[in-house]
Amino acid sequence: MQINSELNYNNRFSLKKMVLPNNKKYNTTVEKRAYIESKTEPLEELCTLTFLGAIMSGIFNVKTIEKNSKNSEKLSIALVMASLVLLIMKWIKQIQLSKEYDKENNL
Repeated sequence: MQINSELNYNNRFSLKKMVLPNNKKYNTTVEKRAYIESKTEPLEELCTLTFLGAIMSGIFNVKTIEKNSKNSEKLSIALVMASLVLLIMKWIKQIQLSKEYDKENNL
């Protein structure tokens, strides 16, 4: 008798029930997030690559922007600017895709 009650107690509070909610709103949110991330993945990769390129080219060594700066300093600054532009483009694209997804699925 005592073993059976312990098994029932463990089954009621299993981690699977706590971790995986069976909520429709939660599931639609997860699907929407996966859809948006799949569409904006190339922009995110480009943004990461340009930022890493800026770090590798020595952006932390640039003190001031002058007319007669070295080419490597100009390249670093250009890569940081490109990274910021790509990040902003990604955010705008995510907002547009979110609105599109809501419109298509009547949310």
